[in-house]
Amino acid sequence: MDDHNSAVGDIAACVVKFYDRQERFEICHDSTNSTFSSRCSRQNVVDTSNLKNILKINSEKQTALVEPNISMDRLVEATLKYSLIPPVVIESPGATVGHRFSGIYCSSSSFRHGVFHDIINWVEMCLANGDIVIASESERSDLFYGAATRLETLGLVTMLEIRLVRSRSYVQLTYYPVLGRIHVIDIIQQVTADTKTDYLEGIKFGKDRGVIMAGHQTDTLRAGIPVQRFSRARDPWFYVYAQEQMKRNIGPTTVAIPLVDYLFRYDRGGFWGSRYLFKYFPVPLNRFTRLVLDLFMHNRPIFHSLYGSSPTPVYGQADMIVPYKLAESVFDKASKLPTIRPETEDQENMLLRIKAWGPEPEDPDEFASESNRLKARLNEVSARTSEENRERYMALRDKYDASNLPTMYEKQTSLDNERFERRAFWPFWPFWPFCLLSIQVGIFVLGALLWSAMGGNRTEITVCNRA
Repeated sequence: MDDHNSAVGDIAACVVKFYDRQERFEICHDSTNSTFSSRCSRQNVVDTSNLKNILKINSEKQTALVEPNISMDRLVEATLKYSLIPPVVIESPGATVGHRFSGIYCSSSSFRHGVFHDIINWVEMCLANGDIVIASESERSDLFYGAATRLETLGLVTMLEIRLVRSRSYVQLTYYPVLGRIHVIDIIQQVTADTKTDYLEGIKFGKDRGVIMAGHQTDTLRAGIPVQRFSRARDPWFYVYAQEQMKRNIGPTTVAIPLVDYLFRYDRGGFWGSRYLFKYFPVPLNRFTRLVLDLFMHNRPIFHSLYGSSPTPVYGQADMIVPYKLAESVFDKASKLPTIRPETEDQENMLLRIKAWGPEPEDPDEFASESNRLKARLNEVSARTSEENRERYMALRDKYDASNLPTMYEKQTSLDNERFERRAFWPFWPFWPFCLLSIQVGIFVLGALLWSAMGGNRTEITVCNRA
């Protein structure tokens, strides 16, 4: 903790300098699986990228004390040594806990445990005036709930305590092919009523075609249920396998998936990111090409390619959370390949998270029009007006001296503008994937030659918790 306190003290001292000069600053936490580009190269930034350690895991209290830039795969690897895992694990291995607290992120277990910030017991924050404070449900609760989902525009998150639960060896997952939007919601309501269900999500592959996937953790494999893996190069991508189950079977089918393979099931293929890269080159997407290019088809390099290294992130995603009863009307607006996840097990107040993936329009006006169309529909189904939310948010910023941090609106609009500015001033942007792939392949070949020359070999390690 001494190293942590020293690092936070240095951050606070930097923040105080900006506060005394009444200068605005932004926060740099370096790499994360986000569609936002890194801000570390800009002026007037406070660098928190060194806060990336697991400070303590308490097996009795079932908690983990971590710094904000710890990634999901490192967190899971550490907690599994104690047969524990966070009840909500974001599927992107490189996702950081601080970024997921400051946004609104969920996983397939969110219908039981809420979104990611619901598993946080308390946070340590450095306010924009340099004060170091603790916020929790019982202490500065307005800051605790206000900082969640506010993109670090109320202060800098420097430490979090995460709630943990007992883990098992496998997830027994059942695929339910569905036809039609009403059928989707019927199946979701059916499996949420089963108290054994730990995980639930769906993928919509077409206007009236999709698959709902529900599962539970177990240490015992039932006879006749095959084990299916997704982490090895020869394994299928998760969404491809789900689509095959939808096409091949009329009724439900069940498989057993090793826990870590399930938690990071979208790592290989980068959700649907690799699909769009294959289309862009173009390269046929089949079992052989997935095997050969596996090194580049994981979440970290895919996100870096689509959002971090190109002159503009030409692919995007839209997250929408809507009430159950209004989900059908939003499906029509979210025409791109979406995933569907319930946000609560309360049937009366059930919310669905709909996440749509796809290429962004090249024309800025067309991009704005499509984005505004979705926003307008969401505003129609919103329980509270945006003006009410804005007033509460600005009152919190005033209370906690956050005026020299950018607002949520400023953060988002500057990122949207930056996308098209970079495209306009770099006329060769359509060719960036070829340049990127050439560089990555060259690095891979050079590394392989050096590794071979040193007599190295590759060992595959699977992390399994004790039964």
